[in-house]
Amino acid sequence: MSDDGKSVPDDKKVETNIPEVADQRVPLWIKLMWVGFVVWLIWYVVMGLQSSPDKWA
Repeated sequence: MSDDGKSVPDDKKVETNIPEVADQRVPLWIKLMWVGFVVWLIWYVVMGLQSSPDKWA
């Protein structure tokens, strides 16, 4: 009797996608807020690296 390469029976398989998480959509304003924050963070770090004490005064 062959099991066609299946090591786990169909009734014992764990569902891979979680419906509670898969059905939740992230609102667009949250995505935009994160994108804006990441862009600001990169700009802040780059400007900080380019800054030097003689430019402060």
